[in-house]
Amino acid sequence: MAGINAQKQPMKLRIDLPMFAEKKATLYNENKNRETFVKEIVIARNGIAEIKIQPGGGFVIK
Repeated sequence: MAGINAQKQPMKLRIDLPMFAEKKATLYNENKNRETFVKEIVIARNGIAEIKIQPGGGFVIK
């Protein structure tokens, strides 16, 4: 799963990933200083992942 934000403001997404409910995934993203980071996340029991995408940035969930 991947996404980008072409807007000039940060964007918060709620992504429905029922096939990954209660499973670990790796999130590749950027912080507000445009520094890339990688962290392990656990998708919620309801399968919803909440992601914040910086302006001109993007993310990958693997």
